[in-house]
Amino acid sequence: MNTYVRVNGCGNAWPVFLGTEHPFYNRMVADDLGSTSYSVIGSRNKDFSIQAIEWEVVVDAGHNTVPFLLKNENRIPEALLLTHGHLDHILGADWIAQSLGFTGQQNEKLPLYATAPVWQQVLQTIPHIENAVAFTELKPGIKIPVKQVPGLSVTAFPVYHGDSARGAVMLLLEYLQNESASFVLFTGDLLFPFLRKNDYAILSKAQAIYIDCSNRFSFPSSNHISFTTEMPDKSTNHKYLEEWKRQHPVERLVNMQLQDNPDENCRMHFDSFMQENRNYENIPFSVVEFLAKTRIPQVQLVHYFGYHDVQYYRQEMLGSRALQHWATTMLQNHGMKQITVAAPKAGHLIKLK
Repeated sequence: MNTYVRVNGCGNAWPVFLGTEHPFYNRMVADDLGSTSYSVIGSRNKDFSIQAIEWEVVVDAGHNTVPFLLKNENRIPEALLLTHGHLDHILGADWIAQSLGFTGQQNEKLPLYATAPVWQQVLQTIPHIENAVAFTELKPGIKIPVKQVPGLSVTAFPVYHGDSARGAVMLLLEYLQNESASFVLFTGDLLFPFLRKNDYAILSKAQAIYIDCSNRFSFPSSNHISFTTEMPDKSTNHKYLEEWKRQHPVERLVNMQLQDNPDENCRMHFDSFMQENRNYENIPFSVVEFLAKTRIPQVQLVHYFGYHDVQYYRQEMLGSRALQHWATTMLQNHGMKQITVAAPKAGHLIKLK
């Protein structure tokens, strides 16, 4: 079995605003306008082909996810995994679930994996989906088997993506066969991760990472991580990140994650996180800082936005090639020459070892 990761969509919630253009997204190409989504696919052929697909799990399903799946393999995935409950990551869940209900066996439900707070947000947004989904709860740091795919498991690690995204996580997928394991990490949307030292060691097993890169430069009020926390030039001296940290004590954000969450495992995770992180000193707020801790060799930059760079730093929005070149240079300047960078579009495919 060969394992692949395909990008079903790479955009943020609104890749191109009405009345505008964007150098990264072509408003005339529907797939360019799709929300960030992925398929992890098992194929029996050495070279990827739709006809050889044995199994598929989808990570996040927002705008255009289902139309993209229809145009490609046109099959119902074995399971759906969610990083958080915002509409641009869950909108397609109903379409997928209803597809299974109308075309599958009687009473068959779509397996859906998410944290309890994310599942509650899904139910608040799409109440009727409860009858069409078989929910499995993800808990911080606990490896959960994806029962529909033998050998596949997922581990959730909490992240902060604003007050409206309680229970948001990054997902580490592991596929084990013949004593050989493949790992891939999907960060979802985040401003920073609630990770402990040992968590970084686990995440460093990933052969590839698909990471939020909404902004090149820090603007934490967007609730998205930036690629770098450095200023774009010597004449720039904005203090957006420092001011945000002063206004948002770590302990308050942790308590918000635990609010109305009685799960003991979740509380233990955040207790140990707080023991290591009383302040923001060792918490990465940029892609560069995160990669310095994990050294994941393949980096896929997704969810690019760029408007905050223009508005607050007077820096241009970039096309995909320009973003890839800029990010590669930035990593090389930080001594990470061994890491390869891509800024993929929908349909981009990589093979995991």
